[in-house]
Amino acid sequence: MIDLHTHSNFSDGTYSPEELIIEAKEKGIEALALTDHDTAEGIRALKNFDFPIKFVPGIEISLQYDKELRFHIVGLFIEADSEEVLKMEKFQVNCREERNLKILEKLKELKYDISYEEVKKEAKKTVGRMHFASCLVKKGYFKKPEEATSSLLRLGKPAFVERRRLSVQEGIESIRKMKGISFIAHIGKELEDFNKIEEILKKMKDFGIDGIEVFHSDHSDEMTKFLKKISKKYSFLISGGSDFHGFNKEKVELGIGKGNLKIALKIYNNLLEYWIKNKT
Repeated sequence: MIDLHTHSNFSDGTYSPEELIIEAKEKGIEALALTDHDTAEGIRALKNFDFPIKFVPGIEISLQYDKELRFHIVGLFIEADSEEVLKMEKFQVNCREERNLKILEKLKELKYDISYEEVKKEAKKTVGRMHFASCLVKKGYFKKPEEATSSLLRLGKPAFVERRRLSVQEGIESIRKMKGISFIAHIGKELEDFNKIEEILKKMKDFGIDGIEVFHSDHSDEMTKFLKKISKKYSFLISGGSDFHGFNKEKVELGIGKGNLKIALKIYNNLLEYWIKNKT
């Protein structure tokens, strides 16, 4: 069993990178990727760590597809200390800082009494919406972070603020410069129309994306079967993972997601073989 989509407390997860890997080992996971949002700092923190399982350095980037649609792209086997990763991190920090200050302003207008310093205490490094949610819970406004997020911070909710993003094409090219391979993440979570998904994936192929995250906690069995079919039709690589965030997503377990995942080691082996042949 493998898990190629997880988050640590260097973005919006609650486990440290070390804790995440130890937990994976205890659950019988043979290969794990750390794919924090917009940063590889958690991977660099593992420089002297003695890995008990196969480890894949990764990153997850939110990108703009067109005026309305945005998608997350996961990069696997990246060089975490490369100049391109550091450049991406700097850009994303600036974009998030702009967005975070606007979120704080909206929350204050809605009479939620929190400060940016309090929000920062919830994050080890990168401040995201989940850290606002955690702060709102600690201040007694909500019982769980997911309640705060769904009520205030998601698209269409009163404290949501869109942030600047690179285009999908720019993101895919950036992951290539990181020496990684790129995958569109949880597209079945973003869209339900199979025809629309196929149309977008065909364009993604033209943009140079390497594969699809076929297996994901929020993909139905029907969606997974469809994405397998599309992967074969257009020669996409196949990846997958739980999208584990620790206590910030209580219903998602490492390795098995919402209980429906058990991704075979051969997926990791196929990706490693492709990466060695094409990206190094």
